[in-house]
Amino acid sequence: MAEEEASKKLSPLTFQMARSGAIELQQKYTKSTKRRECPNVFIVFDFIKPPKSSKGPINLTLPHPVRMFPFQSGVVFVGGESVKWQEAFDKTELKLKAISMSALQKHYSSRKEQDQLFTSTDYFFAEKGVASQLPKKLGNKFFSRNRQPTQVSLDISNPEQIYNEIKNSIQGTQFYIPASNECWVRAGGFNLSFDHLAENIAICSELAMQEIPKAKARVKSIHLYASGIAMPPIWEKDAKKITLTAEEIKTTRTNEEQ
Repeated sequence: MAEEEASKKLSPLTFQMARSGAIELQQKYTKSTKRRECPNVFIVFDFIKPPKSSKGPINLTLPHPVRMFPFQSGVVFVGGESVKWQEAFDKTELKLKAISMSALQKHYSSRKEQDQLFTSTDYFFAEKGVASQLPKKLGNKFFSRNRQPTQVSLDISNPEQIYNEIKNSIQGTQFYIPASNECWVRAGGFNLSFDHLAENIAICSELAMQEIPKAKARVKSIHLYASGIAMPPIWEKDAKKITLTAEEIKTTRTNEEQ
């Protein structure tokens, strides 16, 4: 039964592979940066061939919180009047700032203004009704792998619904499958224990591959990434195997003895 269930899995990652990869990534991150912060950890799927079209957003629920909650600062891009949205956000006790499309155009149109917003905010969200407008208004920087606004469905008249929707979006993960050669999925951070992070990575990789078109044929490798640190693949399709003949083994041993 266990073998049958394993054969149905799309992801080749095991818990142990994910755990070893997370430990190596954390060690390299600490050694390279000398910092003890808890950056996002991403699973990166490298494709043999890009999908014909993009897909998303796709929401996944994982066993352990992907991002820290509560947070210090969050921006929600909204439709309508930002004043009314701000009143609703203030009732949630979350540190959220409402930015309407008109305010975005008026106050955040320059590169300097957008950079300031980008660096001073922990998390970005987009109310579903305005999400499609943001790429053009914000540019590519906000739509990088770690700053793309998370799409949320919010009821301006229901602070409790807003609170729960924001909380669930933080603790789960949302990603897109682009029509390009790789796909990034946020799986957690170093604030989690290695066991919890590994569990998130293993489960996230399986759920994500269920969404990737023809995943078993398309995915050529999987590696982890955190804040500028990219690791070698923790899994690779058709990894090269070196097979030595008996004569080659004998020659190698002779050279080593010399």
